[in-house]
Amino acid sequence: MNQKAQELNMKNTNFVTPNGLDDENHYSTAYDMAILTNYALKNEKFKEIVGTKTTNVAWKGGYRTISNTNELLGNYPGVYGVKTGFTFGAGRCLISACKQNDLDIIVVVLGANTKKDRTADSIKILNYINTNYQMVDISSTINTAFENYKDYFAKKFNTEKIINDPNIKLEEINNTLYPIKKQELSLLQTKAYTFLNFSEEIQENTKIGVLQVYINDNLLAQYNILLANNLIKKNFRYYIIDIVKNYFNYICMNGF
Repeated sequence: MNQKAQELNMKNTNFVTPNGLDDENHYSTAYDMAILTNYALKNEKFKEIVGTKTTNVAWKGGYRTISNTNELLGNYPGVYGVKTGFTFGAGRCLISACKQNDLDIIVVVLGANTKKDRTADSIKILNYINTNYQMVDISSTINTAFENYKDYFAKKFNTEKIINDPNIKLEEINNTLYPIKKQELSLLQTKAYTFLNFSEEIQENTKIGVLQVYINDNLLAQYNILLANNLIKKNFRYYIIDIVKNYFNYICMNGF
């Protein structure tokens, strides 16, 4: 369990008891539990189980109905899991997964005094997010910023020590959807820069810079700028050939 926690970058988690019962060295955080929940929900069987409100199980020759203890499941729009919990050390806990429109939210409430408190706190957080945030596709912002930077780059790069002109491209982008506060949509900004002076040979697809997207001065996303072609450095042979070419051009234009 601890090895998996490290793989998932759960930096403030240490498991001691496999059942989650209290131990002074058994601890985690709301953020780490959100990371673990996000990972677990990728398992379709797990997702199906935590999203089941009631089910019938075989019991002593017949059937018995058992119910999910997640009080938000079926009672708050879009909630599809995930987990309730209680120990004397941890208090009343509830991890909720909710999808409304394009927003897919994980809310973690730990250490509540009562079941009523954890329910109320979870609903407050869900209401706040669903009211104030929306999923935004920033692909057009990225593409526009990069095209503008390409124009700037073409005018500013120095090819004094290389034979051919460098071309640039963005890395393949798999995700351009981000939750953004509705009132901050107008605050999207971009920055792009390269950090090489192109004075030596560089292989195609080498990272040479970044394009960053900010919202309200906070970094939202970052994408690598790559070299789109091989750069060839000017060597002694190049300068000799260049001198010879210039000499013959001069002869042709001016005669002996």
